Amino acid sequence: LSILGVLVALAVPRFAGLASDKNLKVCRGNLRTMDSAIAVYRIEEDLWPLELTAISDGVGAQYLQAIPACPSDGTYTLDAESESTSCSITDPETHELPSQ
Repeated sequence: LSILGVLVALAVPRFAGLASDKNLKVCRGNLRTMDSAIAVYRIEEDLWPLELTAISDGVGAQYLQAIPACPSDGTYTLDAESESTSCSITDPETHELPSQ
């Protein structure tokens, strides 16, 4: 029984870290998807979208069917200066795309 207790004590923290890592990867994937849709929008419309709804108007949207949701309950916003999207989650890990 004590051996099982030790094994569980070693395994639980590892699995807890996997969930937050998954959320971070999903969030970064969402940011990449939105940045790609914005790039197509900018090419076709020749302007920067003022809000995320400009690239997504629901079913049959030309650029993005729906604005994805951050798996960690963050919100996505457009940043005109950096010309990219960002997530409101900053702690404990940064939900942003790595610098290119």
